[in-house]
Amino acid sequence: MTSPIAITVYITNSYPVFGRAFMRDEVVTVDAPMAAVMAEPDSLADWAQDQLMDLTGEGPDYSAVHGVYEIVVTAASVGYKALVGLAAYAEG
Repeated sequence: MTSPIAITVYITNSYPVFGRAFMRDEVVTVDAPMAAVMAEPDSLADWAQDQLMDLTGEGPDYSAVHGVYEIVVTAASVGYKALVGLAAYAEG
């Protein structure tokens, strides 16, 4: 098991059917990727999808609406600076 770390993320939630986009910065706590994950780009991308995508969305008012979601790490704890710039995307 890994320790939690604090990261800053920039979240963009777009809802094309409404022509609306919501953007915000948040400081969040997530499970740190293990050293083996940090060393492997594909594994790190999977970590981002698993750990970050749950932070997107605008709640129940938009849950049944098609959305495009992006989240980018903009700052990370010491020892995890390699996460800065890591992004995850989803649509649905």
